[in-house]
Amino acid sequence: MKELVLFLAKALVNHPDAVEVKETQGDTASVLELKVAKEDLGRVIGKQGRTAKSIRTILNAAASRTNRKVALEIVEGKGIGPPAREGHGGSRRDRRRARTAGRVARACLPASGPEPGRRSARADRTGRAAA
Repeated sequence: MKELVLFLAKALVNHPDAVEVKETQGDTASVLELKVAKEDLGRVIGKQGRTAKSIRTILNAAASRTNRKVALEIVEGKGIGPPAREGHGGSRRDRRRARTAGRVARACLPASGPEPGRRSARADRTGRAAA
């Protein structure tokens, strides 16, 4: 499993030498921790988490052949290249990618809002769903 994740991740990123995979095995389950460069995190996660979901699907298909469960955790590694200047937020593209990665990470967390099917107080007042 570890080699499969390593192969897939190295094919996706700009810095394949910074890709690391750590595997923790249990009796019937394994946890794979994928660490990539900070700049490549968006490439591995993909838009709306689609690339990460695809990697997990491939992993689960391979693991089902051996009757095992596999969990993939994607971890941000160290940045590659020179450090950013003090007070400089990076390029506009880098800032946008960082915001997107944060939204994707928050989207993967369990919802802490109202129960599914319930409307918010704002939706009740305006008659529309809250944004």
